[in-house]
Amino acid sequence: MNDWWAWLAKLLAPYTDLISAGATAVSAVFAVVTAIIAIVAISATARDSKERTRPVVIALFRQSQNSDTAFELVIRNYGASAARDLRVTFDPPLDAESRLEKNTGMLATRYDSSVPWLPPGSELTNTWWSGVNNGGPELVNKLKTPDKVVVSVSYKGNRLRRFGENFSLAASDIALTTYNESSTSFPGRMASIAASLSGIQKTLKELRTSLGRTE
Repeated sequence: MNDWWAWLAKLLAPYTDLISAGATAVSAVFAVVTAIIAIVAISATARDSKERTRPVVIALFRQSQNSDTAFELVIRNYGASAARDLRVTFDPPLDAESRLEKNTGMLATRYDSSVPWLPPGSELTNTWWSGVNNGGPELVNKLKTPDKVVVSVSYKGNRLRRFGENFSLAASDIALTTYNESSTSFPGRMASIAASLSGIQKTLKELRTSLGRTE
């Protein structure tokens, strides 16, 4: 075995410098590749960190808490940091005629100028749709807001970079919502109380009418 190694060393002796240079080159390549991988990993980690901590502003329609015939436009910051210089626009825009209606006018005026600061978890709300019965089979919107709208939001984070996104919203997203209401739930109990009070009022009215006739 020793003779074999000696023979191999003698055979490769003329190429020692070449082999050494090749090994050095391979080591250099590996070093460069390792450095590139490390830089990419660090950059990705930094980018992920920025994405996790940046503001994320979303526009949506939501059922009004105290009304089953109205819903509101919500501009909410779901991110981990404040949104700055928040700009909100509508397509179609809320024109001068639509602004004559009080609620629509207030909503439009609110977003005529940018919102300086929207902290994380905070939201801006305005009534967008309020249904009334005009004698037809369905409720109609008494406000001057469109049933379909594209809400565009644009804002900055902690740096100069500006974020933006468009949200296509439709009244049907809320109007077609279905739900069950139990008689034992709070709204159900309130409805039962209202029905009972209505019955008592009717009985008292009939009693007063009857007593008037007796007199």
